[in-house]
Amino acid sequence: MTSTARHARCWPRERGNLEGDYQELAIVPRAAKDNLIAAAALEGQVPYLVSRDEDLLSLKVLRVPGHRPVQIVGRRAFLRLLAH
Repeated sequence: MTSTARHARCWPRERGNLEGDYQELAIVPRAAKDNLIAAAALEGQVPYLVSRDEDLLSLKVLRVPGHRPVQIVGRRAFLRLLAH
């Protein structure tokens, strides 16, 4: 199965990155195109996803089993986090 704008591949960390060992991601209900961004943030194990996209910002946190949570923040909020 290939990745699409509607669903994105996301590998569970505890199971490893084996071909075919993935879960389909569809966690951005209002904008399916953002699932690719969400999958990249989860795979990259980033603590923050900085965005101006209202559909992503409305989620506040990406939570997917097998991955660390990713907090979604705007530019100003991220700059405040860096200042502390």
